[in-house]
Amino acid sequence: MTKALKKKTAAAIIDDFFTNPFRLFFLLAAISVLPIACLWLNVGLSAYFARIPLMPSINPVSYHAYGYLNIFGAAAFAGFIMTAVPEWTHFIQSLRRLSALCLLLWLGSIAASFFSLQIAAAIISFFWLLLTCFTIYAAYQDRNERQISVCLMLSLITGLNIAYAVNGKWLYIVSLTHAYMIGVALIIFRIGMAMGHHALDQAGSKAAQLSYVQNPYYKNLNVICMYLYIFSLLFVGDSVFSAWLALACGLSMIARLRDWHHTILWHASFVRWHYLTLLLIGVGYCWMGISVILTRGNPVQALHLILIGGFIFMVMQVFNIAGLIHSGLTIPYPKSSQWALAAIVIAALLRSMSLQLGWSYALFSLAIPSALLIVAFTLFYIPVFWRIFISTEAVAPSPRI
Repeated sequence: MTKALKKKTAAAIIDDFFTNPFRLFFLLAAISVLPIACLWLNVGLSAYFARIPLMPSINPVSYHAYGYLNIFGAAAFAGFIMTAVPEWTHFIQSLRRLSALCLLLWLGSIAASFFSLQIAAAIISFFWLLLTCFTIYAAYQDRNERQISVCLMLSLITGLNIAYAVNGKWLYIVSLTHAYMIGVALIIFRIGMAMGHHALDQAGSKAAQLSYVQNPYYKNLNVICMYLYIFSLLFVGDSVFSAWLALACGLSMIARLRDWHHTILWHASFVRWHYLTLLLIGVGYCWMGISVILTRGNPVQALHLILIGGFIFMVMQVFNIAGLIHSGLTIPYPKSSQWALAAIVIAALLRSMSLQLGWSYALFSLAIPSALLIVAFTLFYIPVFWRIFISTEAVAPSPRI
């Protein structure tokens, strides 16, 4: 999996990171987990030991939610979009200026978030607008209609941030979480194709005559259900109606598991992690819908299963897949990444289910899951991939032939 290591100067590393934004933004996203998760870790430990939290000037609930979406999530999406879109559209122009401008907006949004989340959302709206315009431009240059779904998803995220910046309704942040999950639903399909091919390649001669193709109709049905669910939250205002659509989102995601019910694929650990991602998202949406329909349980717990076990869990896999392949290496994941993924799964299960089991909410729902996320990103991911990024040459997007 490794290449001969090459020493780079600090200037060469900086130039490389802005030229290949996945390296810059993946590491920044991972670093951002530390303060965001520490905020919630502080809240959990303070509640457990009956002490006053140490951040009186910050609303920890609002900042916690906003931070994971528009600080961590924005950086993660930026790294992926500026890596995947050039590959999909054969865009070979320099990304240095775009990377630098996105970084300035991202940092500006973080600074503003300590004073006003609405101002921060206004700044990050320009960040998302840049990514949206870049994707549209790259797709137009390539005459590539296959990127319409990505452009629509980015436009929705941009619009929801603008709406929150204008009127501050928390509904738009809630809707933003599900807009991110549309992105995950699309990325699962795109990355899933590559994972299937890699799994067959690694199966050896017994898979020599086989090829892997996912069912696009399941993916389209799943994404349509998610759009309908978001629109119901924004414009219908009927919680039971929205709950039925949440159930449809969950069932349509579970239907996508059928693409992976082939024994020859399961020898690859990355396929098993990928399957678990789809399962957790599907169960989370079904749980959220049923809890409202039957008025039993707390849908917020199901939402955390979706966001930690779906969004954050998938982000870690994207960091590994894109980080390795676009650095000229191959999957499966390093051992450290396997531990990181296990830590995220445990965090998702504890955050969503410990209250049902009667365990201490402050300790098992807040403190321990936060600590596990810190360990996953800052201990298991950053040191390993920092070394990979500074010692390998990135793979340039393939030009159109």
